Amino acid sequence: MKEIGISVYPDFDDLETIKKTLDTAKELGYKDIFTSIELGDLGFENTTIGINDKFQFLFEYCHQLDLEIHVDINDRMLKHIGGAPDNLKPVFDLKIKVLRLDSGFTHQEIALMTKNPYGIIIEENASMLQFPKERIETIVSEGNIQQYYACHNFFPLNETGLRYEDALASAKLFKSYGIKVGIFIGSLYSSRDLNDVGDYIVTIEDHRYKPSYIQAMELFVHPEFDFIIFGDSHPRLDELQKVSQVAQYDCLDFLSTQYDMSRLDKNDIKGLYCVEIPVWFDIDLDEDIKKRLTHMVFLPRSDQPELMVRGTQSRDICACTRYNPLKREAYSLVMINEFANRYNGELQIPLTDLPAVRYANVIGQVKPYARRLVELIQYGQALFVLKED
Repeated sequence: MKEIGISVYPDFDDLETIKKTLDTAKELGYKDIFTSIELGDLGFENTTIGINDKFQFLFEYCHQLDLEIHVDINDRMLKHIGGAPDNLKPVFDLKIKVLRLDSGFTHQEIALMTKNPYGIIIEENASMLQFPKERIETIVSEGNIQQYYACHNFFPLNETGLRYEDALASAKLFKSYGIKVGIFIGSLYSSRDLNDVGDYIVTIEDHRYKPSYIQAMELFVHPEFDFIIFGDSHPRLDELQKVSQVAQYDCLDFLSTQYDMSRLDKNDIKGLYCVEIPVWFDIDLDEDIKKRLTHMVFLPRSDQPELMVRGTQSRDICACTRYNPLKREAYSLVMINEFANRYNGELQIPLTDLPAVRYANVIGQVKPYARRLVELIQYGQALFVLKED
């Protein structure tokens, strides 16, 4: 199961809500809890500076549940709680497992912090480093790389998030040194605690209005991202459940209990993540074919065509006659019919508009917000299943 987490901001909740939130997260398999003790210092509305009783409860209850608490801090707040780069004993006494450094520390200070004797992980703000390689090299030469993570920032204000490609490039750099990397996703239904004029707490701008499980899968498909955390404070229960479900799509044993994998060689798919592509099916599609398609795991061909993604696992068992030989628009679902002989039943997803041909039935459409998932499964980089909501 992929590693997943949530955010809890005690400034906005009472103790009972905090407890219930953590209990639900634990039950659903979440492992990481993010919070910040610097919100008041940074000028966020309705927040306090420092650690009050609710923060103390959060740290203690995470410790009881064996949840890894990531605490956002800057140099001023570290000093405020009595700590320093060469003295993290106050952090240890608070039962904080991961100290996320937002800003205010030099390369050498962070290297020193990674050598703390308490096992506290020092987590880098991966989004704001001007010279990340120099920082990493300093940790390698002067610190303890085993006690060093990196996690991207989140961006509550609309239109200020990162490009998907930039977040991935940064993650690849950190991962090349064996550093664990995290990132934030948003909830479409959470209250706007951190910014009432912004929508959702995400790292990647393109994720801001996508369903949370789609955001998660776009990240899980890349081994460079080790954990993802909801940046919003109150994801809806069904969002938490769905992200927990897709976090298990890296486990072949779990997939085999949900889908037919009989046409796949487990030696060919070991270590691959499986994405769930939400689709619409044509209203006249044969119900038996639809059932077979939505209960099957596909592996795209590694000899990637220029114009489409091919899923050959459905050949023969989804054989069909000619109907709907329409123009094959980009990201439509196409099934090859009996006119193509041995290709009968093959599933295709065009990557560009293609003309109508007599041997291809248009049977549905990938939902618009899932198009990147189709791009990510090319060359057999990931498995996929079709899901009609």
